[in-house]
Amino acid sequence: MMSDLIGEKVGRYEITARLASGALAEVYRAYDPSLGREVALKVYRPPLASDPILVERLRARARQVAGLRHPHIAQIYDCDVATVAGQPLLYVVSEFAGGATLKERLAAWKAGGQRMPLAEVMALVRAIGSALDYAHNHGVIHGGLKPSNVLFTAGGGPVLTDFGMAVAAGASPTALPADPAGAPAYMSPEQIRGDPVDGRADIYALGVMLYELCTNTLPFSADTATGVLMRHLTEPPPPPSQANPNLPPAVEQVILKALSKSPADRYQTAGEMVAALEEAIAGVAAPVPPAGEQFPAPVARPGEPKAPPGISPLPPLAEEEEEVPAGKPAQKSKEGIRNFLIQILAIFTTVLALLEKFTKAVDIMRNPFIGLIIVGVGLAAMVISAGYVLARPRLYRPWQRRLAAVGLILTVLAAAGWGGWTIYDIYRPPKGLIVLIADFERAPDARSVDYARRIEAGLNEALSHLRVEGVYVERAYEVYTEKDARTRAAARKAAVVIYGWYDDAGVNPRFELVRAPQEYLPLLKEAAVGLSDLDRLELRVDKELKEMTYIAATTIGLVYYADGQNEQALAFFDLALQSAPEEARLMGKEAVYFYKASAHFYLYQFPQALAALQEAVRLNPELETAHRNLAIAYSANCDYDAALREIDEALRLKPDSGDAYYLRGVLLMSRDRWDEAATALSKAAELSPDDPAVHTALGQTYQKIGRKDEAEAAFARAAALSEASLKEKADDPQTLVALADTLQRQGRSEEAVAGYQRAIALAEERQFRPDLLAGLYRSLGRAYWDLERWTEMAEAYNRAIALSPGLHSDYTGLAAAYLGMGRPDQAEAAYRQALALLPCDALTHDLLADLYREQGRADEALQEYRLAVQYDPDDFTAWGAIGQILEERGEGEEAKGAYEKAVAAARSHLERNPHDATTASLLGLMYLLMGDTGQAIWALQQAVALQPNADNHYALGNAYFMAGEYEKALAEYQAALAADPTHVASAVRLGDTYDKLGRTDEAIAAYRQALALQEDADVHAYLGMLLARQGQAEQAEAEYRASLQLADNALAHLGLAELYQQAGKVDQAIAEYQAALRLEDDPHTHFAL
Repeated sequence: MMSDLIGEKVGRYEITARLASGALAEVYRAYDPSLGREVALKVYRPPLASDPILVERLRARARQVAGLRHPHIAQIYDCDVATVAGQPLLYVVSEFAGGATLKERLAAWKAGGQRMPLAEVMALVRAIGSALDYAHNHGVIHGGLKPSNVLFTAGGGPVLTDFGMAVAAGASPTALPADPAGAPAYMSPEQIRGDPVDGRADIYALGVMLYELCTNTLPFSADTATGVLMRHLTEPPPPPSQANPNLPPAVEQVILKALSKSPADRYQTAGEMVAALEEAIAGVAAPVPPAGEQFPAPVARPGEPKAPPGISPLPPLAEEEEEVPAGKPAQKSKEGIRNFLIQILAIFTTVLALLEKFTKAVDIMRNPFIGLIIVGVGLAAMVISAGYVLARPRLYRPWQRRLAAVGLILTVLAAAGWGGWTIYDIYRPPKGLIVLIADFERAPDARSVDYARRIEAGLNEALSHLRVEGVYVERAYEVYTEKDARTRAAARKAAVVIYGWYDDAGVNPRFELVRAPQEYLPLLKEAAVGLSDLDRLELRVDKELKEMTYIAATTIGLVYYADGQNEQALAFFDLALQSAPEEARLMGKEAVYFYKASAHFYLYQFPQALAALQEAVRLNPELETAHRNLAIAYSANCDYDAALREIDEALRLKPDSGDAYYLRGVLLMSRDRWDEAATALSKAAELSPDDPAVHTALGQTYQKIGRKDEAEAAFARAAALSEASLKEKADDPQTLVALADTLQRQGRSEEAVAGYQRAIALAEERQFRPDLLAGLYRSLGRAYWDLERWTEMAEAYNRAIALSPGLHSDYTGLAAAYLGMGRPDQAEAAYRQALALLPCDALTHDLLADLYREQGRADEALQEYRLAVQYDPDDFTAWGAIGQILEERGEGEEAKGAYEKAVAAARSHLERNPHDATTASLLGLMYLLMGDTGQAIWALQQAVALQPNADNHYALGNAYFMAGEYEKALAEYQAALAADPTHVASAVRLGDTYDKLGRTDEAIAAYRQALALQEDADVHAYLGMLLARQGQAEQAEAEYRASLQLADNALAHLGLAELYQQAGKVDQAIAEYQAALRLEDDPHTHFAL
């Protein structure tokens, strides 16, 4: 809640009165002392000011609108953030109009039982239209046009306010006020759907306002905002003349065209609409319509049939007796009519019998494809019969052929109407979240009970009591089975389907979520009653059906889950489990636990998700999807062995599951078990050949184990699949992300960044759920990580955290960004936050320990490494670090024990993953720390064979150097420089090795090569020593001096001391020895002195 600001100062503006309050902001009258004028100050609610991206977006929109100069657009003066009572507030300052709003004027007209005169309507629409035209031509869309945003100045002129601010603030239809007559009443269908909008959305809103000005009512009304939005999407506007019979037809046509569902069918500019309205109103006084103009057909009175458009009503059959040829008795004619009608009636009777039969079996009105087949049969029968009559003029009289022709035309039109409606019904979005109830299968010998009807009634009663809006309960009137329930319900656009069986002991319902949780902001409101009331729900539903509370709570929970409202869903799932009768054989309880776990998982409540899934598999051990999700839950709770056991159980239950093999591969990748991951992912690619994510993961795995050609082929396949999907869904954010993921794995990070940014822009326009939008920012952050663009990486991860806080990996990513930016304190805080969310994550303990170690905080580093191996005893990098710290402390035995554990864990890992070059290299380094050069050489030879890069050649060279095998060391250092000519450490070691071999000139050349790559104090000192050894005293002194300029060090001081001593400069030599002593207690220095 935002406290009342009257009497406060926001920035330099002094608040004097509150003018209005809305969902996003409050508007105040304020005084600007700098310019001495009254202003309107719009203060956005506090959460908006804490989002830097949103603040910048609002500022950008305010700057854009501030550039508009039009007499009917309120001027923007300022946009900033100010702190009031310790709370940051975002505000926009604009021109103060001083008069009433159009909403208030409309209310006054309605209260007086009058409507605004057409002349005034025209003047007002002309002014608003000119403002919109001007703004649209300058690239600005209002996006929130409604009567409360039209103000009148003291002189009576209208001005538009709030240009694009709701859109810039990210307001969604469901985030708007609950008042159905508020913003939802003026929103265009494309805005409601989240599609891209242009100026034609403002024209739609202006059309709604024109409708209201002319009728004193809105075209669409409902008890809830959701209901209004759905009517905008699915229903044609009622003719304005129904509310105002005196409205000229030409004006009505202007209104209806502005309210077209498709933007292409509306006026394309506001000026075009104004011109059409002026022409319509100007023609009202004309007594005679223009030549060729047709007045609309009169509306049929109640009970009077209305002719289809374009067809005149048929005259009574009696009038056709005039066409009976002379000499034929009238009775004969009547008998012919009767016989002909009997033939036609027989055809229709047959069709109706077929319809009735199919209706009972499959509920034709809800199965459009079957309906098309049946209507096709009827149409064919009618066409054949009418065609037969028309093709035989000698057998049938003219009036009979005319009747057949009319019947044929009517049939074709009816069929076209039915077919058009059916095709529309197939592709139109559902009116809300549909719960479909199938008939329940009756056990043999059980008494017949219509449980579907009772569940329908009980569920509707529960929804009504809880005031859950936007949920529609429908019947299927057919029995569904476990095999076909999801498919058949999906054809009906259902979100949830309920089916099952019953016997005399009771009913056993099953629940299926037909679609994944929606990507966009929720459609449903939260339940309007306290959840404490839900324990008495059973008193208000079917008392004879003891399972009704359980069924109702489960269903409502699933509906909220499908709507992406996980906290609400959990409350109903808990109620369902509490109210389930213990004596009932409820086969669907595992589904409740399953979806309860999914809701917990979306909220990052991993321990609760794990517990719920464990209960689901206890109730139904054969539920493969539960085992698969249980593997994910175990992984999220750091129990990777249990995760692999569960995924293996899922594969036992469903050996051909590509999803399960993919998950197994990803789990193994997370443990750096690349060879095993490659096996699992290649099987996943075989079972799911069209899934780009599988091929991307497989390519990354092949890349890790050195199978470059196969990696490139897998990445190419993933890219081709994603690009093919983009051709069908060019603006689908998830498809864009799939392609960007592939590009990132291929090392094409700049292209990946562009893909992620486009996906985010589309997702924000379409108002994705915050947790899904956070995932997109997370992916963008990883791409920035590859590019080492640390500031942008930090912004991306901070945005993900702001949208969906609670995921520990977001904080580890943020910590890495802060380290790249040179801000270790913030990195440490981020690591701590990550561990507070997931204390069992060994990797985060390792990373924090590494940070402490770099800062010289050895005790804290040791503590974190020990926590890492506590949670993951096979963490060989942590064991190796523990050994090094203990060795530095002089605790040799303890260090040896840590090294042995590190080596054992690394060797075990390498046996399972023989192509893991990274582990082979680390194993070699640990052997070097232990002084076992033979084993170090063996391990590092494997690393070089697997991945012959500069680092591995360098490490192997060090092993040979320590073993005294200088020629082999020399070859490895040269190979390292061949792989990477800028590898400084190899150039330095090359000089050391040449020196060991007595090849001084080559050693000098190698040190000079190292210094050309990177200045280093020690290397200058080494070079000085070699030059001094060759008698090049001046050059040696120059190198020592260069070394000291980079860093004060004992080696350079000792080198200078020896030069001065040899030159007889005793005082200078003593001074250099003393300088060395101050830096290092070197026995050689004491001896020289």
